[in-house]
Amino acid sequence: MNALPPVLLVDDDEESLFLIKKLLAQAKVANPIRTFRDGEDVIEHLRTACAAAAGHLLRSGLMLLDVKMPRLSGFDVLAWIRKQPLLKNLVVVMLSTSEEAKDLERATELGAHTYLVKYPTAATLAALVRLVDDGPALTATPS
Repeated sequence: MNALPPVLLVDDDEESLFLIKKLLAQAKVANPIRTFRDGEDVIEHLRTACAAAAGHLLRSGLMLLDVKMPRLSGFDVLAWIRKQPLLKNLVVVMLSTSEEAKDLERATELGAHTYLVKYPTAATLAALVRLVDDGPALTATPS
């Protein structure tokens, strides 16, 4: 049996990280959770994962990505991800305190799977994780 894909949680705010982890725990999410404090750190992690994949698609996973962060915004990270062929199966959910239509439109244009206003319910997070976990096996598929 394959291990569950990770949930990548990217947010510069310690309280947000705590609350999202708490919601994931309430949802009884068993997937490993990797946290990153900014866009540059998560991009470095993904570059390393892509290099280790040796030209194969990475297994699907879920990224919960904050929109407003220092150094690189969530939009910058999402734009980078969508240019990486090995990451095409990564499900990216943008999280923000903003309900502005322009932010939702930009997230959609850049290829986010959905845009949620902080804080989604535990049930919503559980459904997103199940969607990824129940998807087809995407490990080591030639590109």
